[in-house]
Amino acid sequence: MFSWADVAKVFVAGTLTFSFSYLLKPLLLLARDYIVWAYIDLRIINKDLSLSADRHALAYLDLTKKYTYLTSIQVDRKVTRYFIGDTEVHKEEFDSYRSFRDSARTRFFKEKQFLNRRAIWLNRLVRHYEQNEKSIIEDIVEERIESSESMTVYAEPYRIRGID
Repeated sequence: MFSWADVAKVFVAGTLTFSFSYLLKPLLLLARDYIVWAYIDLRIINKDLSLSADRHALAYLDLTKKYTYLTSIQVDRKVTRYFIGDTEVHKEEFDSYRSFRDSARTRFFKEKQFLNRRAIWLNRLVRHYEQNEKSIIEDIVEERIESSESMTVYAEPYRIRGID
């Protein structure tokens, strides 16, 4: 036999299951996602990342547009000759060129390391909470490189003065 109390219990259990499954769970997931993205905006994609992406883009352009020549030293018995590309240059210009190229390379790898750490951190959060897996940081870096490429400073490569 059954009683009205048993019917009420089944009705309450069904109502609670329905309300949790179709109303509360989506709201809780929505709140969780909001908190995750607020944390990402606060700690990962912030001003430090923006500055690092700018510095990375400028160092990348230095290495790919400005400091593209190979350097070499030819040592004879009496004379040491310095070359940037195929052009013979003075030692001061050679040292200056190598110094600026090495500092651009150092900046490039330093910023790349910072951006990679942020990308790993972001990807772990995104994958753990089953969000979109598109790499936001790579898009930011590519956008900064494209916008920096349009600058006229990088329109021409390094000008070699050479020995007259």
